[in-house]
Amino acid sequence: MLSLLLFVMFLACSTDMMGQNKNHWRTSTEEVTYRKADKPLKRKKIKFTYSFEKNEEGEWAYIVVEGWVNKSTIVFTCRNDLVEAKEEKPEGKGWVSETDINFDGVPDLMIYLGLQAYGHVAGFYDAWVWNVEKACFDHVDIFGSIGEPLIDEENHCITSTGRDGPDNLVTQTFEWVNGELVLTKEETEKLGGDEEEEEEEN
Repeated sequence: MLSLLLFVMFLACSTDMMGQNKNHWRTSTEEVTYRKADKPLKRKKIKFTYSFEKNEEGEWAYIVVEGWVNKSTIVFTCRNDLVEAKEEKPEGKGWVSETDINFDGVPDLMIYLGLQAYGHVAGFYDAWVWNVEKACFDHVDIFGSIGEPLIDEENHCITSTGRDGPDNLVTQTFEWVNGELVLTKEETEKLGGDEEEEEEEN
């Protein structure tokens, strides 16, 4: 009976993620979160690895992240589109980070997707948060559209700053409301346009 109950919980969690297809990431039915039905998953035991894959044109276009338990069992897999496909294989560190982005004290998952123009050049990420009740990861739909997200642990929010045209600097604030990350504040700052016009007149 216990095994059946856990299996049903697993199906519910997997179905939620199969239906998502937002921003720079994508996943198929063969690349969703899964776990053994007879053994609930513990977050602290999951260790992540990543690799890159090419598209049909031979460019490096995807990052594949896998979560492992005991170095032998894969319990999480997702395949994300990189912001820009390139001929040279991506290098460096920091592609995957276990950052607590919903401020519940449990490490979540951020996946770096690359740089993109956002008024200025900004880094974009995909993100998953650990669902304590279901013992699996839930995808954060809006996260892939947040340029250069800054995790503010003190104020329990995520901020992003970018240009809107040549004269405006926009700062957005995202907060968690009923378990969902939403935009709660947006401020626009003029970048000295009036002062520049006065100097030109003089």
